[in-house]
Formats: sequence, structure tokens, C-alpha cells
Amino acid sequence: MMNAAKRHKLLGFVSPPRQMARSGFTLAEVVVATVIAVFIAGATASSLSQMIRMRGASASHQEAYARAEGVASRIALDLQCAVRDQNLSFSRISITNVAGAGGERDELLVLMRSLRPLREATVEGDEYEAQYRIEPASIPTATGDRIGEAFWRRVDAAHDDYQDAGGVATPIAMGAVSLSIQANNGETWFDSWESDTEGMPHAVRVSVTARSDDGKTVTTVRRVVAIDRVPLAPSDASTASEKTDSAGGASGTGASGTGTSGGGGAPR
Repeated sequence: MMNAAKRHKLLGFVSPPRQMARSGFTLAEVVVATVIAVFIAGATASSLSQMIRMRGASASHQEAYARAEGVASRIALDLQCAVRDQNLSFSRISITNVAGAGGERDELLVLMRSLRPLREATVEGDEYEAQYRIEPASIPTATGDRIGEAFWRRVDAAHDDYQDAGGVATPIAMGAVSLSIQANNGETWFDSWESDTEGMPHAVRVSVTARSDDGKTVTTVRRVVAIDRVPLAPSDASTASEKTDSAGGASGTGASGTGTSGGGGAPR
């Protein structure tokens, strides 16, 4: 008898060939994989670019804010330490209103107390004059000199003949945009003030605007500093007359004298 293989061969049946093992990808699979890879690469590049931009913007904002915050805090500290004396000859807060092309460029002069010596190896008192303004500056850096507008602070020993000159002036921050300083008499804010004629103000408002090195971020920091002072005498005539009647005239005079020595009131 013939076996099954011979019988199939005689009858013309041919066994199907064995299926060959696949050794690669089809064209469709390669195209799909390439498209997916392109999408992933594009999304990754976009995310990295956005992260770099956000990092740069954050660093720019931090730089501008640090500059404005440092200057505003330094001015506020000097105002908090302002010399307060019954005799206005030994205390002074002077605000000069200066308008510039890019904003306010006010100047401040204050007599203040500090335990830090102005110069090393010298004996100085504890009262100084501090002055602030915006002026051009050139600061050397690793890549070259940095030239631009800066916030300047000048410090000198107090109670000399020239309170607006002398001492040591140093730029405390670059990227200066504007410096706005106002004084308050208890009711109104004024752009300029001179304590020699108007008395010590009730408060001083400081607005510092600084720019980052790349010029992309501008930040403003504000401070309001209250100035301790002797209160003014009552301005109501009836109240003053009642005090005069009750104390035989001495009390009303004394109250007026106390208010005058304290200094203050509306500018003249």
C-alpha cells in the first residue's frame, strides 16, 4: 500500500510551502513610527523651549525685584532712623521733586543715626546725612564695564556747613528707572518737602522702579514710613480759647509752643 504522501503526490496535490519568518517592518509601520517620533520630538522641544523662556522670565523678574526691593528697604531704614529733635536745626528731611523723561527722579536728603562708621579707621559720630538720587554709573564686571542709570547713596557726617555735598557716594543698584518720594502732613501727600520750613512730615512714601539687565522686566516696590513727631496744637479757635480760660492763658500758650517745636503742618 502507498502511504498518504505518495498518494497525494500521484493525485496532483502539493503540500503548501512553510510560512517564512518575518525579518523587518513594513513600509506602513515605518511611516507610522516616524510620525509618532516626530510628534514626540516636537512636543519635547516645545516643552524645553517654554521651560527655558519661563526660567529666563523668572530670573529677569527676580533681578528687577531684588534691585527695587534693596533700594526701597535701604531708604526706608534711613528714614526710620531719622534724627528727631525739638530743635529743627539738628533734624532734616528734604525731598526735591525732579521729573525725568522715563519717570520721577526725586532726591532725598535725611539726617539719620547709624552705628556703622562711614570710613574705616576713623572716629565719627553716630549721626550722618544720607542722600539718594538717580545718576549714570559705570560698574566693572567680568565681561566689561556695565554702564547705565543707577541708584546712588551718599553718606557724610552730619551737622556740617554743606549738607548736600561731601562724604562717600556709591551706586547701590543698577537698572534705575524712577524714584518717587512724597511727604505727608497728616492730610495730604506732597511731591516736595523741606523740614527746615515745613517741619517734620508725618510719613514719607517711597516708590522705587528698577529694570533687569535684559530690559524685559520692570518692577516697582513701595514703602510708607511713619515719622515719629510731636503732635501739632489744636487748630480750632474755640478749643484753644477754652484751654486758655481754664488755665489762665498758660495752657494755650504752652500747647502752641509744643506744636511749633514739633514741626509740621501744611507746607508754606
